[in-house]
Amino acid sequence: LSIMLRNSKSTYPQYAIRRTARLYFPYIIAIITALILRNTLVHQGIADIPKSHLWSSSLSVYQILDHLTFVTNFDTSMVDFVIWTLVQEMRISLIFPLIMLAVNKYGWKTNMVFFGIMGILANIVIVYSHALVPDGWAGSLINYSSTVHYCFFFVIGALLERYSTNLWNFYRSLSRVRKLALGLMSLVIYTYAGRFFAAKGVVSLLTNDWPSFPAIVIIILFVLFSSRLSILLQLKPIRFLGKISYSLYLYHPIILLAAIYALYGKIHLFVILCIAFPVTLIVSTLSYVYVEEPSRKIGKELSARLAGSFRIHPL
Repeated sequence: LSIMLRNSKSTYPQYAIRRTARLYFPYIIAIITALILRNTLVHQGIADIPKSHLWSSSLSVYQILDHLTFVTNFDTSMVDFVIWTLVQEMRISLIFPLIMLAVNKYGWKTNMVFFGIMGILANIVIVYSHALVPDGWAGSLINYSSTVHYCFFFVIGALLERYSTNLWNFYRSLSRVRKLALGLMSLVIYTYAGRFFAAKGVVSLLTNDWPSFPAIVIIILFVLFSSRLSILLQLKPIRFLGKISYSLYLYHPIILLAAIYALYGKIHLFVILCIAFPVTLIVSTLSYVYVEEPSRKIGKELSARLAGSFRIHPL
């Protein structure tokens, strides 16, 4: 996002239109697909399959509208159980130009301190949400406070892009031994930091996410600057998965649950999972070609029409 905005001469309305078309249109098609499969295949949950109960829960018209609007606090697991992250990304994407203004105007220390404090305050609000507002509003307060918390991820990404030259110089100065040590350390921290706090009985967004930040930064540095990883990431199968990654994200739980409900009890669960994997790839590819790409083109066309109709100062 930061690279796109830095190289863009678009106005905010143009940016918002392109971003909405890019994320929201494919999402709507995925949700409609999930609702059709849910209504066709599901009659009751499968007791010994985790997550299968999600599709067997009753779904009201209001809950469907919640899935279409992203505005209220709603149970994102009832149709496509991964979309809680998309809800956060859509919200933050719409305010991301403001984040970029701060990143471009102030140094990394100022941004880290400011957005870090915002994240801490958001977590305090989450912890005491039921004491701050009536129970009926606590869920919404937690949900939107979580959005403030996740803004820190986007700030980190924007700062990495802004200081990429400095980071490249730092990476290049490291010896192979130090690079290996940093790589191993980052994997350990990323894997076990959150679990460490959970084992101590401390469970929160703050303790789950923040200890992983240094590891995430190091992993991103390796992805950006390691020549060996660059060669690996340029392989056609990897690039292909990157292209269809958004559709993979949207459809893998849908296909998995649909396959389980359609085939469980008829063939072994392992065989069902083996079938779901290639079907997910095929469906995601079709979604990329026939939904994602047209949605992106629609966003560009609407953005261009807006530029021709109004003269607004660019971002």
